Formats: sequence, structure tokens, C-alpha cells
Amino acid sequence: MPMKLTNIPDCKSAPLFLIVLLIFLLIVESKPAKAAFIKPDSALHQVLERNGKIYQFYLEVKVNVFDPEAFAALYEDAETTIKPYAIPEKSYLQNIVFVRDEFVSIETLDESGEVLHIFIHELGGGKFSENLSSTRQFNNEDIYFPALIFFTKHLALLEEQLNRFDIAPIDLTYIKERYMTLYKVGTETNNLRIDPNSFKVLGMQNQIQIQGRYYPHLITFSDWNKEKESIPELTRYYVNSRLFKEIRIVSIQFRRIIYQKRNEILKKYRDLFPEGTPFSLDVNYGQ
Repeated sequence: MPMKLTNIPDCKSAPLFLIVLLIFLLIVESKPAKAAFIKPDSALHQVLERNGKIYQFYLEVKVNVFDPEAFAALYEDAETTIKPYAIPEKSYLQNIVFVRDEFVSIETLDESGEVLHIFIHELGGGKFSENLSSTRQFNNEDIYFPALIFFTKHLALLEEQLNRFDIAPIDLTYIKERYMTLYKVGTETNNLRIDPNSFKVLGMQNQIQIQGRYYPHLITFSDWNKEKESIPELTRYYVNSRLFKEIRIVSIQFRRIIYQKRNEILKKYRDLFPEGTPFSLDVNYGQ
């Protein structure tokens, strides 16, 4: 008696069987290579571990500003393919000295080299921020280089910085971004987007209030440095999917001149420091 194959679908059901199989394979293929049940703090630990070999650097950056309402009000629908409208007179330059968990200074200048704002922060020491121009004013959110928060040894310090962006790493889910599946750490509206394979932070999103309305505010990181792949050379800010600021690294240096640059900044602005500000030129960082 010939063997009866009961597990093979007949010709009529075969197309449906193949469709179900194809859907299953697509779902499996779209899952990240890492474990599906990773916890939010574990994902953040992986981000810090990836960046752990970067201790200090000096950046020169160019910041371009765009008008997100050049063609339509923010509350109106607008085509995402519209070319951003640049505002050249609002562009500026920045010189950034960074020593992990120790020191950061951000000097903001106009295109002619006139200093507009200075920010200096020494962890456990002094903090100084001041506008130096009467015509252009900045606050700390305007001038900060957001990728700096991911260069620390301490998870608690990262979580504290994320809190400034109203991002609480309380949950981890998946999100589809174009052709990629990413970890989304946080809530639906306020979160980090992390590549589950490389643990690069590709974006961070929160809400921003403008004239009484709340809009999605997204910061993206891309164009990674060839020598230090954890450093994004391009940072873009979007409000309601419209580009309004772009930070591009012009040059970057590691180690050799960091202390020289730090001391130059402190000497240049020390006459502006309030009495008792505990900045010292005699510092030996433990990196």
C-alpha cells in the first residue's frame, strides 16, 4: 500500500500555506539579531560600553539653522520632500572641549569669529554660562551638543541627562524606521532609537511646546566618524518632521591638545567668572 503523506497540503490549500509561511519568515527576518527580551537599562549599558574607549576630544562644528514654517505653519500638513529653507544669518560656529565625566566647554561664535556665548562645566566643580552678545542670545539648550550625554562611565549620569530631555528609560519596544528595526527606549512620544546590532543611538525624540501646541521633536545622529565610529559627524533637529537645525563636525582631534585647549578657554574667560568659581589650571584628569 502506498504511503499516505498527511503533512503536505493539497494543491488547493498550497497557495494559502505559502502565504502564511512567507509572512512568518518576514516576521522572523525583521527581528533584531540581539535578544528580544533585553531590558531598557541593559540597552543603555550597551550604549555606554560601545562608547567606553572615547575619553576626550576637541570639536569644531558648524551649525546651520532653518525655518520650519517657511512654506506652511507647523500645525498644517506639509510635504516632507520640500527643501529646507536656510537662514544664513542665524548660523554659527562652536569649539567644544570634552573630557568624559570631568569637563566640557562650548564656545559659540558667529561666522566672523565674534564670541556670542560661553559655556563651561567641570563635574563636581564650577559651572559658567553667559551670553556675550547683546544682539544674539542663547540658552544652554540652544548651544549644547546632544551626543555628549552618551559619553560617560555612569548609567545614573546618563539617565540624569536623559531626564533633561524628558526621556525616562522605563520600557523597551521595537520601532520600524525605514528599512531598519530599532529598539525604542522610553515612551511612545519620548524615547531613544537604538540600533540593536551596533548599539549606536540613532535618534532621540520628545515633545516641544510652541505657541500653546505640542509637536514631536526629533534629534537624529548619523555620518559616523571613521576613526571613532561612536561619534556622529551630523546631528539634525526636526520639529513635526521639519528640519530646523543641523550640526556638522568640521574637525575633530583626540587627546594631544585637549588640556591645552581647556586651559586656553579658562584663561580667556577667567575675568568673567564670579568670585569663588572653582576652576583650576592645575588639573590632572584621571582618564
